[in-house]
Amino acid sequence: MIFGLHLTGILRLPIFYWQKRFAFRPSRPSYPASLLIGLIFAIGWTPCVGLILGPILGLAANAATLRQGVMLLLFYSLGLGLPFLLLGVGVDQLGRVLKWLKPHVGKIEIGTGVVMMVAGAMIFFNLLPYLNQYFNLGLNV
Repeated sequence: MIFGLHLTGILRLPIFYWQKRFAFRPSRPSYPASLLIGLIFAIGWTPCVGLILGPILGLAANAATLRQGVMLLLFYSLGLGLPFLLLGVGVDQLGRVLKWLKPHVGKIEIGTGVVMMVAGAMIFFNLLPYLNQYFNLGLNV
């Protein structure tokens, strides 16, 4: 809820504007530099991936059939990897898309903040489980 309030501009907290940058410019590409960048990327993504991957692995392990478990992991993998593949293929076109989106960033932030506040309210009032009936997709796990 606090992040949602911040994104909509209702509540501005200075702590969300703090940043620390490190300049890392290896003189030439090397294996240690690649390892370091990979480690930093993994540390940054662990909270994002782990919160979803754990339950998906649990559901897949307890699925009634192997096919259901494989389908869960397949869709998780597609959802995680497909954006990266598309970004790699369309990196040239990305500049045009970002230029087109730039005037709308404020509206996107407000919309994202509203969605975050609605999700936070649903979690607070324990309404989130009711959405499960709409997204069950017949997996019966």
